[in-house]
Amino acid sequence: MSESYESRRKRWLQLKETLPESLKERIPLRNVQDTAQLPAETQLTLSLALDGGLKQIPTALRTLKQNPATSAAELLAADRHKGQSQPGEHQPVLRGEIIIAKPVASEIDERDVITLAELFRSISPGANAISAEFWAKEKPKLLSIVRSHRAFLESNSSEVDFVVFCAFLLQMFKDADHRLAEQPSYRNALSLSSLVWPTQFK
Repeated sequence: MSESYESRRKRWLQLKETLPESLKERIPLRNVQDTAQLPAETQLTLSLALDGGLKQIPTALRTLKQNPATSAAELLAADRHKGQSQPGEHQPVLRGEIIIAKPVASEIDERDVITLAELFRSISPGANAISAEFWAKEKPKLLSIVRSHRAFLESNSSEVDFVVFCAFLLQMFKDADHRLAEQPSYRNALSLSSLVWPTQFK
């Protein structure tokens, strides 16, 4: 006798509670079982890909099941290639109630893309340069931070401006450290990466 939908749904809901917070509300119920069967490191990869705008979750799950070492950037590259012919590709990205307009290609400085891609590869050693650069180009907010940081360092700033800049960087570190303390999913993602979080300013 085949399992009823209500029975499957109950089982999926129970499995959903075992997923990390970064995935719980982002995985359709029908894909929960496949997601729950992934190792923790691979679930992190899926979460990073979703952060980057992954659309084809079932396809990504099949890829990760066949090759758990697939990087988030590689999942995004395959996802984008599959969806190139679909309408709306160049529309703004909707996150909740906030619409994030992707930067126009002409506004993106290749130096910032390379910097961000290298940072991504530093915490995801399995990512190749091409897929990491694709990932970076899909991150407008991070690119904006990298661009502002580079612009300031390249400018002829006064000593006072530079000290304020350092104070701002320290405040950013403290804010990030506070967020890590509040969000177990962020701490888990950090522990699974190769990033060594500094402690000297705590």
